[in-house]
Amino acid sequence: FAPTPAAWANLFTAAVAAAAAAVVGACVDEARWSARGADASRLPGLVGAGLFAFSPVTWQYAGTAEVFALNNLFAALLVHRALRYARLRQPADLTLGAFLVGVALTNQHTAVLFAVPLVAWLLSICGRELGAGDWARLVAAGLAGLSPYAYLPLGADSRGSWGDVRSLAGFARHFLRKDYGTLQLYSGRGGGGESLGDRLAAYAHSVHALQGPATAALPLLAAAGAVAL
Repeated sequence: FAPTPAAWANLFTAAVAAAAAAVVGACVDEARWSARGADASRLPGLVGAGLFAFSPVTWQYAGTAEVFALNNLFAALLVHRALRYARLRQPADLTLGAFLVGVALTNQHTAVLFAVPLVAWLLSICGRELGAGDWARLVAAGLAGLSPYAYLPLGADSRGSWGDVRSLAGFARHFLRKDYGTLQLYSGRGGGGESLGDRLAAYAHSVHALQGPATAALPLLAAAGAVAL
């Protein structure tokens, strides 16, 4: 058995997806531990991990060499660190969370949409307790998480699909995802194409078609959860 590079990439993605499911279960356990202490059952965590692992979209991307499975893992780790800090108030968990935000952004920049609410929640808990040294430590941890970007000018072929990342302008173009990224995959043409509103409408239609009309209630449920917190 001699896997090809593509097979190794898919195996890695499957392992990452499995790890994400395990961390989702740990998040459920952490939340229940915060609420019930030592009496918390492990069964809800196992159920949560299983529901996440075998949900259609998660299962689909678990066998596809893409950024999504790793993004799920980083998102789950961020939630777990946030819940753990809320319970134990250990500075190390906050620092690790800042590092994970940076690393997650090197994998998929849409992670910022997940990180911002978590960071806002954590700052509402501890913002007044942080001194200048704490802020410096968190900023340094976040920048350390972004450090994989430093490899691009050294290791990337200037002829690759990412463009010439060895020049400052090319690196900035890649860093800002000018050619591809959120709701806009690069079409091979410069200029034109749909507007952001068109892409958002297409995304909403796709979610509705795939997940059903019940998804319209998700923003309301999110708002209710924020109020409850």
